[in-house]
Amino acid sequence: MATRILLTIALLLLSACVKPPPVERTETYHRPPPEKQQAAPKRAPLALQKKAIQAINDQRYDEAIGYLQRAIKIDPRDARSWHYLAQVYWHMQDFPQCRAMVRRAMSYSQQDKDLQQANKTLLQQCFEEGQ
Repeated sequence: MATRILLTIALLLLSACVKPPPVERTETYHRPPPEKQQAAPKRAPLALQKKAIQAINDQRYDEAIGYLQRAIKIDPRDARSWHYLAQVYWHMQDFPQCRAMVRRAMSYSQQDKDLQQANKTLLQQCFEEGQ
């Protein structure tokens, strides 16, 4: 009986010393992306939005549309890009397109109360001037 207890203790001590082999993760979703890759997609739409605003101010609407469409390709859920695109169509007096873009902006801007209000105002202007 004593040998059995000693043998059990020895096995327990021995098993505690052995490390299990490391688990190799091959799927990319187990690791967060590097910080540089996380920051770049957020900066790109902002830079494109700034270029678009400048183009809008200079009445280069086709150029502004191009910038904003590129920003939307990078981040399709960016409410500001959709809002600025709606503004471009408002300036071009394409009110059906303006309304469609405002509605898309509204669907993505629930957390931003100021942007929601700006969207509502722009939508109202689209309806008033589009009649």
